[in-house]
Amino acid sequence: MKKVFILLLMPLVMSMGCSKDDESSTPITKDNCAVSKITANGDAITFEYDEKGRINSYEILFVEEDDKYVLTSKINYLNDRIEIKGYEEGILVEDYEFKLDASGKIIKAINKEYPAEALYSYNTEGYLIKEVYQEKRLYEEEYKGTHEYKYENGNLTSKTSKKTFQDKWSGEYTQEEKRDFIYDTNEENVPYSSLFTGLIEERWGWDYGPIHILYEHGYFGKKSKNRIVGDKENTYTYGKNANGKIELVTQSDPWYDTKYSIEYQCDK
Repeated sequence: MKKVFILLLMPLVMSMGCSKDDESSTPITKDNCAVSKITANGDAITFEYDEKGRINSYEILFVEEDDKYVLTSKINYLNDRIEIKGYEEGILVEDYEFKLDASGKIIKAINKEYPAEALYSYNTEGYLIKEVYQEKRLYEEEYKGTHEYKYENGNLTSKTSKKTFQDKWSGEYTQEEKRDFIYDTNEENVPYSSLFTGLIEERWGWDYGPIHILYEHGYFGKKSKNRIVGDKENTYTYGKNANGKIELVTQSDPWYDTKYSIEYQCDK
């Protein structure tokens, strides 16, 4: 039921500002459209906004053969933390807590369902530079990892990852990876590009991408200023609607293309 599509979907949502609840207000006007719906491969995600222009809930419809599932998540913005709870048919299935520092950036994330948690650190310019996390699952599985991020000219240009897995059958093993990202410096950043490009980590128990929604809100510090167009395995191309908004994103790798269609809400 928890499909890869959902992990690739969230980054396209409209960024609505950052910091604490009194500071992240961005009204939805005709000059500031917000993403209302994204579809791909038959699945869809829709967003609802509060009076301050922030996402306060989102609903994911995903289709698996002859079955359809709906996850409805509610976001609660508090002074020192953000809470996200997800429900299927009224039953709580996702429960997250994100703790904030004095500037409104997330310094700790907790997934209460697995359990799993992560710590985040930033440089003096306000960019996310390191994530350290740990996850425990069923059958005595354990997953630890570190991600380090580097920037040039206001863009996240590389991510270095070291992941350690351990279970009672295979023992312990480690994976290391470095990804470099290419940008078109003549174009602005595309909202929610963090998720369909994998700029930040989504692996450990965040099956529906709440991290990526908060990243676009600015709760994980500053985002890249320009449009990502590729990495070592993928290229990203974009199509605009009549108003100049990105309405189509195509992610291409050596095997296939994935297309994301974006709809906007442009009225209060």
